[in-house]
Amino acid sequence: MNWAVKRQLFFISIFLGLIMLIIGILAVPKLIAKPTCTDTKQNGTEAGIDCGGECPNFCPFEVNSAIVLWARSFQSSTNTYNAVAYIENQNSNAAIKSIPYEFKIYDENSIIITSRKGIAFIPPNGRTPIFESTISVGNRTPVRTSFEFIGKLDWIKVDSHIIENLPIVSRDNNLINIDTTPKLTSTIVNNSFYDLFDVEVVAILYNADGNAIAASKTVIDSLAKSSSVPVFFTWSKPFGDTISTIEVIPRINIFSVAF
Repeated sequence: MNWAVKRQLFFISIFLGLIMLIIGILAVPKLIAKPTCTDTKQNGTEAGIDCGGECPNFCPFEVNSAIVLWARSFQSSTNTYNAVAYIENQNSNAAIKSIPYEFKIYDENSIIITSRKGIAFIPPNGRTPIFESTISVGNRTPVRTSFEFIGKLDWIKVDSHIIENLPIVSRDNNLINIDTTPKLTSTIVNNSFYDLFDVEVVAILYNADGNAIAASKTVIDSLAKSSSVPVFFTWSKPFGDTISTIEVIPRINIFSVAF
């Protein structure tokens, strides 16, 4: 082997060595990196890609989907309606921090009158209403209301002791002036150890057949721990049916509570 060939092989070996070094620098960190819940891979204790195991999110197959039990609209003034969707979360330790949704309101010919989009949270373990107020319908009369979630439901794990430590209840419901301008009063009691803020409270009124015939919402700006506050709901005209059951539901965003 002459000197020129040796020299050529020498430079080729240096070049290949540099290539292998670069590949090693790029590949080794990935090979030795610890699994994370954001690396778009199923690794570690994960049951799926970035979900299950030690990750904060459940995998879709580990939880039950949210159920829309019903969706309805209720007249609030001459040309406006309130829309309510009643949601059931059958997962005792899973909640949704943020999910887009859409209400659609139709007339008697199943032609859409209007729609309203929003973003909501879904608390764990139970039923909760999603409420949209003052939806304008013009001169048309709503007959049917639909509701659907838009996008993926990301279920986040919630420690069971956190749920147990948030006993927020309503009591002393009192409906008056039912023949003129109905008014509902209630008391929301915070039996937890936490100060709560921006607490949504939705009132739903049912007739003897169990059908919702009216709804309203208010917001409590601040609800101190171990305290109670009165809330009020009003309607501009009689319901046109006998009220049999009153449900007052505080909605607590578990992800906004400072534990």
